[in-house]
Amino acid sequence: MTKIRSIATLMIITLLAFSCVGTSGTNFERVKEETVSLGLSTYDDIIAIMGDSFKEDVYIKNNKQFKLIGYTYSSTGGAATSKRVVATRHHMFIFYQDILVGHDFISSWQEDQTNFDETKVEQIKKGKSTEEDVKNLLGRPSGKLIYPLSKEKGAEVLLYSFHEARQYAYTIESFQKSLHIECDHSGTVTEIEYSQTGNKLE
Repeated sequence: MTKIRSIATLMIITLLAFSCVGTSGTNFERVKEETVSLGLSTYDDIIAIMGDSFKEDVYIKNNKQFKLIGYTYSSTGGAATSKRVVATRHHMFIFYQDILVGHDFISSWQEDQTNFDETKVEQIKKGKSTEEDVKNLLGRPSGKLIYPLSKEKGAEVLLYSFHEARQYAYTIESFQKSLHIECDHSGTVTEIEYSQTGNKLE
């Protein structure tokens, strides 16, 4: 999972650098779950829904080539999660052989923010907790990954992602946290990875 996380983080930083002044990007809504299907939806399907992407990358993992596209919209005057935070939403889609195998939505807008309570992560237990337990505890995931981004076929990875940034005269202070929870074909939790960078913005 480390490679996926680093690629996603790099794209977020790139988008943030682009979007921290005024209003940037074209506004969009989070894709409804019933309109896309991991393992079935194609690159062309996503482009038809979202339009041309702002950012696109290609990378290699385990001798497999993946395509990643991203969309962003931000406004320094938007209603954000906390005072002086730049209201930003970002949607990322990952494809293998032009088939959707992962997506993630990150927002610091009040209306669709993806903040989650990281203090509850310790309540999730490998081999005991289920996918439904995780959702009941933390709410709707911000995204999902499937094989070959999960370790095994039939498994899926629940993503919980949040990022917020506050712009000062010449600097940007940011906080980011991400939680990856892999569940096997029966829905039982098998892996838990949590990470965060920066300090929470008060």
